[in-house]
Amino acid sequence: MDTLQLIASATGIGFLAGIRLYLTVLTLGLAVRFEWLRLNDSFSELSILGNWWVIGFAATAALIEFFSDKIPWLDSAWDSIHTFIRPIGAAALSVAAFDSVDPALRFLLVLLTGGAALTSHSAKAATRLAVNQSPEPFSNVALSLVGDAAVPVGIWLAVEHPLLIGGIAGTFLLVALLFAPKVFRVLRIQWIALSSLLATWLNPSDGAEEPLTVDAGALAADPKRIARAFSTIASPLPEAGVAHLRRKHGVDAAFALHGVMRRGGKRARNRDGYLCLLDDRFVFIAKKFGGWRSDEVPHGSLTRIDFEKGLLFDSLRLRGANTDVLVDLFKDRRRGAQRLAEAWNVAR
Repeated sequence: MDTLQLIASATGIGFLAGIRLYLTVLTLGLAVRFEWLRLNDSFSELSILGNWWVIGFAATAALIEFFSDKIPWLDSAWDSIHTFIRPIGAAALSVAAFDSVDPALRFLLVLLTGGAALTSHSAKAATRLAVNQSPEPFSNVALSLVGDAAVPVGIWLAVEHPLLIGGIAGTFLLVALLFAPKVFRVLRIQWIALSSLLATWLNPSDGAEEPLTVDAGALAADPKRIARAFSTIASPLPEAGVAHLRRKHGVDAAFALHGVMRRGGKRARNRDGYLCLLDDRFVFIAKKFGGWRSDEVPHGSLTRIDFEKGLLFDSLRLRGANTDVLVDLFKDRRRGAQRLAEAWNVAR
């Protein structure tokens, strides 16, 4: 196999491993064990994957991944955990696959395989996270099945028609790189969400102050008391965010919830930021293009606030006659979003 074909094969294998690492290893192992594929000299070292211990481990992991990848949000958690595992696994697979080639070329192929795996994994994780926003599970399952089916076909192409799989993978990776800033922004949000979820599980109570107790009559008479009552459990704002609030909105501090505005915003939509409760309005602030942007929702435009608990995110929906704002919030050990919704609806 010439150099161009080796590069194409490395790109294809990395692409597949970034989507389904364990299924890729299992497919290669079974193909080697039962001689379904004719491995040439360049792939001779892949015979190690035909070991029954390797096949057994890969089959167990692939089975777990098969089911976890079909469940909305659990698939995103699984992808987050595998952000480093898949590229490293793909690189290790490349070391075995190309062990017999020139060391300098092998080093290049290992880097290429790992990079292709990281890119395809990132694109897959971002796509699935976006699909998980949909309330129906069918698109999620359909995409997962496409990924399952792509691996055995892709492995066969990588061995028998490397230039074809290299062209397919290369085109996909090129498109993914063009959208890389958006992809990595989505992955960053996903990573923050997973970290927040784990923090609530590992340390459900961090000794934070409880919001001040205020009765329903006082809230109804003076809704501004809501902001003051909840200021003690605010998420810490970055200094630049505080400066933006001071400059743009004339306040030095506010009750804030860390999350992502999904609907209703224009300047800060789909970026992680902070939903801030001021005396007369909600403000969502987020960093964008080197500065901070904000979207405002006046209190007077709202009739109620709905809270919904989810797996990776909790959601607040700000509703009014002409207002519908949806904010996905990272998990909060102090249940600030839920308490805010309850207090607001009592006051209104």
